[in-house]
Amino acid sequence: MGSELQPLAERLGVFQAHLESLAHAARERLGTDGGYRDSEWYGLLTNKLLPQLVDEPFLVVSIVGGTNTGKTTIFNHLAGEMIGEANPQAGFTRFPICLTPPGFDQRRKLQQVFPAFDVAPLPEGGRVQQERSALLGEQASLDRAHDSENLLYHTTGSHLPANLLLLDTPDIDAIAENLRRATMICQASDLLVAVLTDQKYNDAAGKVFFREAVRQKKSVVIVFSKHDWPDTEEIWRTWLATFRKETGVSPLAVYVVPRDATREKSQLKSLGLSFIPVESELAGAGETGASEAVVGRDVAVENTTAGRNPLLAMLTELHFAELKLRATRGAIDQLVLGSSHWLEGLRRKSETLRHLATALEGSLGRERLNWPAAPRPLVVETLWKIWNTERAPIAQNIHWAYGKLGQALLAPVGWMRGKSGQAPLTPIEKFREDEWNAISQVVDHLFGELERATPHHSDLRETHEFTPRLQAMLSGQGREKVLEELKQAHLRCDLAGEVNSLVEQDFRDFLARQPGLKLTLQILDQAAAFSRVGVSVVLAFALPGFELATQGLGQGLLQSTIHLTSETVVGVAGAGATDVAASYGAGQGLGQFQQWLLRVDEQFVAGRIRWFEAALAKTGLGKFVGTIGDGARLAEVDSWKALQQTIHQIDLMSRK
Repeated sequence: MGSELQPLAERLGVFQAHLESLAHAARERLGTDGGYRDSEWYGLLTNKLLPQLVDEPFLVVSIVGGTNTGKTTIFNHLAGEMIGEANPQAGFTRFPICLTPPGFDQRRKLQQVFPAFDVAPLPEGGRVQQERSALLGEQASLDRAHDSENLLYHTTGSHLPANLLLLDTPDIDAIAENLRRATMICQASDLLVAVLTDQKYNDAAGKVFFREAVRQKKSVVIVFSKHDWPDTEEIWRTWLATFRKETGVSPLAVYVVPRDATREKSQLKSLGLSFIPVESELAGAGETGASEAVVGRDVAVENTTAGRNPLLAMLTELHFAELKLRATRGAIDQLVLGSSHWLEGLRRKSETLRHLATALEGSLGRERLNWPAAPRPLVVETLWKIWNTERAPIAQNIHWAYGKLGQALLAPVGWMRGKSGQAPLTPIEKFREDEWNAISQVVDHLFGELERATPHHSDLRETHEFTPRLQAMLSGQGREKVLEELKQAHLRCDLAGEVNSLVEQDFRDFLARQPGLKLTLQILDQAAAFSRVGVSVVLAFALPGFELATQGLGQGLLQSTIHLTSETVVGVAGAGATDVAASYGAGQGLGQFQQWLLRVDEQFVAGRIRWFEAALAKTGLGKFVGTIGDGARLAEVDSWKALQQTIHQIDLMSRK
């Protein structure tokens, strides 16, 4: 059986790797992993499937039941020796004891079989239920177990079959810690020996525990302990019918252990209890929920070898591999179902965040359309500097001289504006102001979307983990901190440097691709160099576009051409130059130049938006918005699809 299940064991290892990867992504993106480690299906994966689907199979049999039912007594009788300390005190069993057959330690490490527990040797005398500090204080080899809440004590049983592990477990109806330990043992088990009494066959905790065992397809043998024998058959039949109806358990066998109050203590010490098999009286009765046939049981329970414990004899004669396979399939069924539900829960959380992410992205998209264009005067000034390197020396000298003349003529105007306190903002200052207004609007709209989402998400179970983070982000301090961080980053931007770098690189490439336009501009520029006298003064004082026209005084006809293509009216002097321009303009040069200017605007704005989004991403708001977006796309990560595929593969393999 071990080799037959090897492919399944390997696929389960792949499943665990994808599971842990996706859970890590979920914690980062959703703020939660869905609590999968506390789930029943994950317990079956780690406590049963991964540890036990290797090598040759062995059957894990656990004695389970409520307080003061006599579990440890039954355990000792099956072991054939006094292993655990039986005590009439209710709830005395705190930690499980595992009895292994001779030689098992050479084949397998018990710590690997029960990875959720810290395995420790059974203390001398079997007194394992006292405070562990008293038991382990002088045992240096048990340092790890000393601080453990999940101890599992181990010893070897000389009377056990070679492939059977027998466990005594904590009470299932006592304190929460005991129930948790018993549940982990149940997950690792193949067969449960349910010890019931007249007080513990229909209690709430027991019903919940055994219903889970039925879902996991655990095989169950029922032992009615401390029963007054002989008693009317209808009494234990009534108990059994009630237990089966309330839990769904179909027992492989049923035993009754008589109680004799006068000999109880001596029976405990001498292992003299009787186990009366009654299951054969029920087999084939045809009643609803009748027991399943015991697969591979070769000998009826009532015909077990004389002198042997009938219950142990029955366990020995079972076909271990078939019971193991049944429990394994039950665990896989729960794994497939539970992990699929876990994925669906994460998908709902992700889908809920998708609506918020879409609203936030829509807000960002609308504001991108309102971003200010590149400062055109700075673009033109950069072009002028680049073009000056393309001029003939004589043209450079003429334009330089008239540029100085223009500055001298405009000096009084600048002085008067300064005196009146009406000095305009420079192009860069104006752009910085406009861009900050756009940034502020984006931030306001993002906070607005979050504020509208807060009441909705506060009421949703799928995204309740986000509510505290939403509320913290929307606090006054949170908003002010975001704006201050963006303001400081914005002030550090070298806007002029960005314009110069973009225009210089792109314009040189553009001229290299347009030799005809470059020649036309050179002819126009040279013509303008000899026809500038008087034009500067007229442009400065006569035209309504005063500020842009004054720039034309120092930049010649090229400047006028640039302004013309960008819908700025500037005069052009020289009839010969007009003829040349017309001859080229009949083609496509100036139209392409205008398209280039528009492309520069688009590239600059796109670059500024990228800067803003990068700066926003570094703030608390940006990180939160990014987390929402990441959470909305959780189902797109590789581990999600890989886990879905692996679940499907495991389901198919288990049905073969």
